[in-house]
Amino acid sequence: MFAIASGVAGAHFLIPGNHSQTPAAAGLPEVVSANNPVTHVTATISYRKVSWGTAIDVKVSGVPAGTSCTLWAVKADGTKFPAGGWSVPDGTEEADYPASASLQEEDVAEFQIWSNGRDLLNVPATT
Repeated sequence: MFAIASGVAGAHFLIPGNHSQTPAAAGLPEVVSANNPVTHVTATISYRKVSWGTAIDVKVSGVPAGTSCTLWAVKADGTKFPAGGWSVPDGTEEADYPASASLQEEDVAEFQIWSNGRDLLNVPATT
C-alpha cells in the first residue's frame, strides 16, 4: 500500500476528455525545494490549498542556531503575504516548521525565507 501511495505523488492522472490532473488538484500537496550556495540555506516546502488560503510545511537547514526567520508567500507581481516565522533552536541541523498564508495556493509564485532584512532563500512554486 505504501509503494502505491508514494508512487502517486509524482503522477499525473488522465481524466476523460484528455485533461491532465496533477496530484495537488486531487488534494495532495505540492512539494518544491531549493538551495542557496551563498547563504548555505536549503529548504523543502510542502504546500496545499485550503479554504482560507495555503497550508505550508517548511523543512529548512543551513540556518545558524538562534536565527529568527520569516517565511513569505509571494505572488507573481511581487506582493508578499506573511506565512510564518520561527527561531532556529540550538543544536538543530534541520528543522520542520508549520506555516500558512491567506494567499490562495494557485496564486503563489514563490516562497521566500528572510532573516534580519536579508533574503536567505527563494523557492519557486510549481506552475
